[in-house]
Parts: sequence; structure tokens; C-alpha cells
Amino acid sequence: VPSGPSPSCPLRQSPPRSASPANFDIMPGYKPESFSEVLRWLEDTEIQYVPEGKKAGTKSYDRYQKYSQAKTVAAALELGSKPLDFVNDFEKRLLKRVGGPVRDAPLDLMAVEDTTTLTQTDLILGGFNYQLAKKEKGGEGGDDAGKDPEKVREALRKAKLSAKFGVKVE
Repeated sequence: VPSGPSPSCPLRQSPPRSASPANFDIMPGYKPESFSEVLRWLEDTEIQYVPEGKKAGTKSYDRYQKYSQAKTVAAALELGSKPLDFVNDFEKRLLKRVGGPVRDAPLDLMAVEDTTTLTQTDLILGGFNYQLAKKEKGGEGGDDAGKDPEKVREALRKAKLSAKFGVKVE
């Protein structure tokens, strides 16, 4: 009798990984500086997309046609942009920041004193903190480089709980 999950038993199969920020890997080729730029953006940061920036006839084009109408980061997310779209489109010069508020430094969830003030946009983009920490830990600096990814993941979890319930989570 073969061991392991049966293809006919969907309850034993692993669920697919979601596309949430905590579950995707930073793709090779994207610059950490691009993630740092996106992590400076707030929900009201004004952005501008290049018209017809993607190849017609693709799923990417269809989504881009919707979210590229947005004038702010929050609006782009509401219109279907995924967090990594910001980085990809920024690097390919399909997207630029044109005004509005920005942070002086990239969002660092471990340094936020009052996580109840974070917006949904902050929480979505804040997932990049975890990905950057994972990349730094496995990068040239070895295990001592950057922040501990597990501590960053815990900070993200606490920030999401704080936002959900409106109380600071210790």
C-alpha cells in the first residue's frame, strides 16, 4: 500500500500557497532599492502609470488596464494591483511616484511604536519587510546580515492583529 497523500483525497493535499506578501519570494532580478522605494509609499502617495504599459492579450495586460487608472497607491490596490506589481512596474518604468505623502524611510514594522495607526495599505506593503529580511539573511552577509526574518514575520502578525482589533498587541 503506497504511503502519503492520495490524489483522490483532496483533504490530505497541501493547500496552494497564497499570493499574500508573507508567502511570495522576492524574485531574482528585482533590486532591494525598488522594494525600499515602495516601502516609503503611503495610501495617499500619488502615482502615475504609463498608458498601455503591458502587452495586449495577456492576463497581466487585463489587470494593468484596470489598476493603471489609479492615481494613488490605495486606489491601485483596490483596482487589482498586487504588491509585487508596484515593484515590477516601478523597475520597468511603467510606474512612477508623482506626489503626495511619503515616509522619510522605508516602512519597518519592527520600529513602529503604535501599530494601531497602520493602514491596510501599510500592512499589505509591510509584507515586503519579511521578504527583504529573508533575502538579506540568505545573502552575502550570511546569517548575521539584516534582521531576523522570524522576528519581522512576528512584527507583521502583531501589526495585522493590532489593525484588526484596534489595540496594541504585545
